[in-house]
Amino acid sequence: PVRFNIKASEGSLNSCNDAVQIPAFNIQKPLTVGDNWIEFVPDQVGVVPFSCWMGMIRSEILVVDSLSNTK
Repeated sequence: PVRFNIKASEGSLNSCNDAVQIPAFNIQKPLTVGDNWIEFVPDQVGVVPFSCWMGMIRSEILVVDSLSNTK
């Protein structure tokens, strides 16, 4: 299982970055100030892209089968 947190500080959210989407898992998560936990269970290792709701701010999560396999 993947569980990650986006911690938003006061004043950091705006209309461009106030929600996250992970299309591969049909996740759309509005963000609030403080902890924003997102959880999903991938069915394979690899890169899982995510972005703001508009798709302009992008990043990715690397899913591995074991933490000992990361660099």
